[in-house]
Amino acid sequence: MVARQKKAEQLTTNNNLGYVTDVHVNKQNEVALLAGPEAANVYTYKLPVNGSLGNPVSTTATPGAFYSFAFVSSGLDLYATIYTLNSQSIAKFTYPGGTIDQSFNTPVGSVAVWPPVVP
Repeated sequence: MVARQKKAEQLTTNNNLGYVTDVHVNKQNEVALLAGPEAANVYTYKLPVNGSLGNPVSTTATPGAFYSFAFVSSGLDLYATIYTLNSQSIAKFTYPGGTIDQSFNTPVGSVAVWPPVVP
């Protein structure tokens, strides 16, 4: 999970995440974890020290449940798939703010952005 690692390593955090459904690295070279889906939060951490991410440096709370996300290349927004009882959509959120900038209905269950964010 960590760049330049030669082996897989299970990481811990100081906060309770439930379960993690998606992981990305943001423009500041921080680890962003999507925990939920019920919580629908993106928790952002500094790189791990001694196998721990510690406490989040920011939390992006979003409405609804979602399972995947992707940063835009600027690192200032993210797209996420949102599931509600009767619909499925993709929404663009400010990061780390969590305000919805735009959304549209779609049957797609995952999201990718080009060009990708590069730390």
